[in-house]
Amino acid sequence: MAQIGWIHDVKMDDFGAAAAKLARAGRDSLEVDQARTMLSLSKLAFIAVEPQDAANDDTAQEAHSRLEDALEICQIQENLSQYFTAMIRSNRDHASELVWRHRDDVSDKKAVLDAAMLITTSNCRHDFPALYIVYNELVRCIWNGHMLSVEDLVDVLTFPDNMICIDGSSTEDAEQCNALVRERYSLAVDILSRASINLSEQTREATLRTIWRRVFLSDDWPAIHQRIGVNVPDSKLRQELECTRLYNVLQSCLTVRELAHPDWYLLPIDSFATSDLDYLASRLAPRFSSDGTPGSEWKPLSATTSPAIQKDYSAEDNRLRAAIKCNLGSYYSEILRIVTDQIAYPTRSTNGNSSDMDAQASTEDDNMMEFD
Repeated sequence: MAQIGWIHDVKMDDFGAAAAKLARAGRDSLEVDQARTMLSLSKLAFIAVEPQDAANDDTAQEAHSRLEDALEICQIQENLSQYFTAMIRSNRDHASELVWRHRDDVSDKKAVLDAAMLITTSNCRHDFPALYIVYNELVRCIWNGHMLSVEDLVDVLTFPDNMICIDGSSTEDAEQCNALVRERYSLAVDILSRASINLSEQTREATLRTIWRRVFLSDDWPAIHQRIGVNVPDSKLRQELECTRLYNVLQSCLTVRELAHPDWYLLPIDSFATSDLDYLASRLAPRFSSDGTPGSEWKPLSATTSPAIQKDYSAEDNRLRAAIKCNLGSYYSEILRIVTDQIAYPTRSTNGNSSDMDAQASTEDDNMMEFD
């Protein structure tokens, strides 16, 4: 009803009510194109509301903010579809014409499989086979223009271990895709923070743990720990840690996206999936038996599906435990200290000719940090 009820509101010059109904219709839409259309119309209706009334209405301002968040999520899904298309094109005959939607079923399945394989390594597919099957289903949803839930969108951004930038970065579309790849972990935290008002506490906490667990696993901490050694000069330690994905994610979350600390951050020891296994399995297991049509009823689950998913999440936990044994907790604290210092003293981190930096450089090699 919300999809047509707004028309009456517009005729009655009640643009506030029309905007609210359009926003609700957009959030409930199953297709990205339809969602964007409804949300864009809602934004126009908000503009038509008397500026003074809107400025004095906290509820309207909150609704407008949530509308912008929903539009950004649509844009992220569109960027992902463009990214998958570009990845497939770069690995196929460039003369072949690829169409993102409305293809025959065989070509559709082949394209989804290609996209999923190109952005994951063989180790990822071997170590997490059940989650990889789920990931294929999520890619197919994006391929067909279906809206994803926040949790599913987080999985699309954080599960693959081989998302690389595409060629042609000089074009605007390619640059948007590459920015998404570079910022995908911090973007996942940002999306969760914006959508948290609509999520249960269990969903929010489980999704946050998933994000940070995969952030920590995106770096090879055993190798990093071996390179750093036991007694390491501050300068070498800092240089090594600033090359990690964890450093880039924390820097992006704290400085670019300005996500509140500690609300949206977790320590490695708090990022295990153990307490979420039943919830995660119940959310993801139906992907194995879906016919892929949004809103369709799920068929009975296989008796082996939930254990397979739980096994994969337990494998992630095992990798995280191995990283923690290599002093990930200490490295995390040190990276957080580096980033917060850069925020507090921006000139010190950007101006290499400052007197403070010169004074520090003369003694920093004498300062040794010890890691067990």
